[in-house]
Amino acid sequence: LWIGLLNKGLIRMEDPSFKHQNSVDELSEKSVTGILQDEEQGYWVTTLDKGIYYFPNFAVKQFKLPSNSKITTVNKTSNFLITSDFSGLISAFQPQSGHMIWQKDFGSPIISTFIDRKNQIWASSNGETYILNETGEILKKNLPANIIDFTFSKDKILGITNYGYFEFDESGNRKKIRDPDSQFRNLHNTGKEIYMGGKN
Repeated sequence: LWIGLLNKGLIRMEDPSFKHQNSVDELSEKSVTGILQDEEQGYWVTTLDKGIYYFPNFAVKQFKLPSNSKITTVNKTSNFLITSDFSGLISAFQPQSGHMIWQKDFGSPIISTFIDRKNQIWASSNGETYILNETGEILKKNLPANIIDFTFSKDKILGITNYGYFEFDESGNRKKIRDPDSQFRNLHNTGKEIYMGGKN
């Protein structure tokens, strides 16, 4: 049962006892006048004076990011949703509400990010690669720049750039394994084999 309220949004009763109800955050201060479910299971909600809203699926949470820059990566630590973008911002959000917990500006496009077993965030930019903890504190920097992709390999972390193939421990200590013989976009370890996806 859907109930539209005056200036208080839309609530959804999910069982006959009316004990369990959910609200739709995006409509919280709107006056809802009607709701329609289309043939593709999307929902159209009309409001008194704020137009019509479309929701493809209420189970999918939507929230706007503070930056209008191109998103380069999305990852998840144990507690936060981590995004990076082309302006150089790394942001941590609370996944359920979309509330921003912290944000750091590295001033250079973030190319890739990776979450290791300690929930550390590896973020590679055009200038260098950083390791941050889950609260955004920089633990290590000045690692090789332009790491296109990371993967696990037993107790090591592998990273690849256009100029080198590297092995790291979780503290960021590294050694260069080899020079790449092509340009790569992706790196994946199955446990027995390492796959590198080329650009062409």
